[in-house]
Amino acid sequence: AISGHCEDYFKEFQKSGLITSFDFSNEVESPLINKLASYVDYPFLSYSEDDAFIRELLIEIKNRGSKVPIATLGENGSLAYDGSNFYEIKTKDVNVKDTMGAGDSFIAGFLYGIFKKYPTEECLKIATDNAAKTITYHGAW
Repeated sequence: AISGHCEDYFKEFQKSGLITSFDFSNEVESPLINKLASYVDYPFLSYSEDDAFIRELLIEIKNRGSKVPIATLGENGSLAYDGSNFYEIKTKDVNVKDTMGAGDSFIAGFLYGIFKKYPTEECLKIATDNAAKTITYHGAW
């Protein structure tokens, strides 16, 4: 399960004023996306490429109430949508040793930028730098 069975609490998290995020992983067709899109400020998805499917999904999630949905695209970079613009960033050219932890590092970097009140594009840059650092060593838990 991708949720840890916490999905029923997101409405309460939002009511209490918390900033929320959720990692949907590569479950891009999960019914949880529809259930949580209204209550998750920063939903993260893993996908393989920048195509019409993922762009339409990010638009749909945004239209349901998320602030900025984000898709990591593996070696193809990442993509975010704020309701007006798509923001794209390419991956950094690094010596990849192990991709374990790259997604979590990306999310942590992005959310760090959010808490610092940086613009979306800057959050993506921080996230990408964070993930790039993580994949340069083995066993990144």
